[in-house]
Amino acid sequence: MRGGSRKPAKQPAAGKGGRADRAADAGGGSDSPSADDTRAVVRVVASRHPEAADEAEAAIVGAGPGPIFQRGGQLVHIATRPVRRSDGTSDAQEVIITADYAVLAGQLARHCRFERYDIRAKNWLPTDPPKRVFEDLIARGRWNLPDLRLIIATPTLRSDGSLLDRQGYDEKTGLYLSRELPGLSVPERPTRLDADRAVDILVDLFRDFPFAARGEQGSAEISLSVAVAGLLTALTRHALPHAPLFSISAPTAGSGKSYLVDVISVIATGQTAVTIGSGRNVEEFEKGLGAALLEGQPLVSIDNISAPLGGDLLCRVLSQERTAVRLLGRSKIVEVPTSVTLFATGNNMTVHGDMARRTLVCHLDSGMENPEERQFESDLIDEASRRRPDLVSAGLTILRWRHIAAREPGRPTGRTLAGFGPWCELVAGALLALDHADPVAAVDIAKTTDDKRQKQLQLAKAWQAAFGEDRETAADAIRWVEAGPAESMKHQDLRDAMSAVARARGGGLDATRLGNYLGNIQDNPLDGYRFRKDGLRRGVVLWWLEKV
Repeated sequence: MRGGSRKPAKQPAAGKGGRADRAADAGGGSDSPSADDTRAVVRVVASRHPEAADEAEAAIVGAGPGPIFQRGGQLVHIATRPVRRSDGTSDAQEVIITADYAVLAGQLARHCRFERYDIRAKNWLPTDPPKRVFEDLIARGRWNLPDLRLIIATPTLRSDGSLLDRQGYDEKTGLYLSRELPGLSVPERPTRLDADRAVDILVDLFRDFPFAARGEQGSAEISLSVAVAGLLTALTRHALPHAPLFSISAPTAGSGKSYLVDVISVIATGQTAVTIGSGRNVEEFEKGLGAALLEGQPLVSIDNISAPLGGDLLCRVLSQERTAVRLLGRSKIVEVPTSVTLFATGNNMTVHGDMARRTLVCHLDSGMENPEERQFESDLIDEASRRRPDLVSAGLTILRWRHIAAREPGRPTGRTLAGFGPWCELVAGALLALDHADPVAAVDIAKTTDDKRQKQLQLAKAWQAAFGEDRETAADAIRWVEAGPAESMKHQDLRDAMSAVARARGGGLDATRLGNYLGNIQDNPLDGYRFRKDGLRRGVVLWWLEKV
């Protein structure tokens, strides 16, 4: 031992692990790799773990795309996990999850042979992948591994109109197609006749649903177009930077809301819809939505909504290409793609705030007191499953035809939904060009269900009827209301409108709350008018309605 401390043995330098070097270093010992072991050799040397992590990553990359990917600053892989369906049951589905120590160890062992120098044996001997190598690899935050965007279970079109129908990872899009679809047939250059036949196939599938009008702006044709647009969106969502929310509303339960979403989901994903609840509060809802984004779910239904739908995360998902999400049970924030098609179902569903301009409403109404007793002519979920190759082919034919038709002059143009230009051009534009109702018109229906906007409109209408173009302070307007006769409709309408936004805690009306409310909504267009400030009276702001 004293001799060894005076002259310690030297450890040979770690090489790149070529077979010639490995054989020479190993000395042909019993622990040398067999001739059919083609794994890359990673030699672990003290204080040189980053180099070992580099070699391990290179070995995984060299083996081809997957099963380890990067996504949102994480190492991830595809695994089968149970997910919740619309009928309350759970079944297995491939999802994206974080690659933990065990997963990385298994993959590194498949592609790498780790060796550590043994002084007594004077040889490089096999060893388990060191924990320090994993820690260094995981901590990088950016790797040379392929970037996984989303798992899809159905062939789709790339943004250039080319067909993605081969199982596995697609480098052009970052999509992973989990299974191919035998029987798929999409013309290379569809004609108008091909597109007409294709849209008829999809419309015929929805024949039994009781599409109906809602409000003055609604019609059964618009509701049908929203349903077809929802299906087309689900087939091409990854190629669109943004897409609206598709709301399926009905006056009573049992009208077929969830059933419609499931039929669409079976066509677009091969399975009924993955559902999340709206939760008891916004935080609970956003946890469920965030988890779906982390898993890379292609289609999600927010089921049985009972309160006005909104929230910052939901608005970001609909308006941004990527969004920050907190990992469940951890303080880490990751940024993930928002390439998910979102549906929502509810009885007389309402939305509020910015959600009104991001939502397309499809209204169902059977006209029956007990709609759950109504029988569909056939099992549409079973039919969608059996005819899935034809239905997917029809949807992709329409979209590919639109890719070609959009480049030709004289194409029809409809309304543009702010923030959803590419979606309007591809999806809504395809239905318009095929002589169907414009689904964008359904956004007007959503606005009529916006509780916040309705309160603003009610206040503006009552204020205009009471004061016209006169300027009033919030306090003077309240005094005018309270001094008016009970039988005056002008006084009563304005009193009701003010009560909805400025009620005092003890009852009555609060001038400070009313003034703050007017300050928050000033400049908002309200049926041709907007509240504006115009000077002061006794140091208090004067308000009036300016015609836009």
